[in-house]
Amino acid sequence: MVLEIFGHTLDENYSLLLLEREDLDIGMVILLDRVQKRLPIGDAAAAHLRRAGLIEGRKPNFHVAAHIAATLNDQASYTRNRGLEKDRLKEFVLSQLRQFEGSKRENLDKLLLPMLPAGLTEKQKRDKVKNLLTEMSVKDQTVSCIGRGPAAVWKVRSE
Repeated sequence: MVLEIFGHTLDENYSLLLLEREDLDIGMVILLDRVQKRLPIGDAAAAHLRRAGLIEGRKPNFHVAAHIAATLNDQASYTRNRGLEKDRLKEFVLSQLRQFEGSKRENLDKLLLPMLPAGLTEKQKRDKVKNLLTEMSVKDQTVSCIGRGPAAVWKVRSE
């Protein structure tokens, strides 16, 4: 493994907490500091950290693993970075559609976008909502879209 230091200041508290773990060498601490700061890491470094169970996520949106977040008492950031499980998101959609007897896509975006992983771009988040609604419509057959374009309304399918 090659250690690259780019002249960025390490978060001292973060690094000290990580160094308390005797299984982490300074190279891993520096890489984890980069991940925490959302700075890029190389493919080899990412593979090394993933094999060690220290990071999760997909390139370039890596985040520290749950047990590292717990060590750092940073569970909230972990949950924001990971986002909610797909089943939970589907429950929120169904709840909103039942409560309001349908909803426009704009309102579903307002509901779901804040719940998606913090590392995703707005376009990626919108695509994720689109894919979720498509899955619910085609595969699960729990919702349907009435109409097209901005006037379209999503509704729960009759059971």
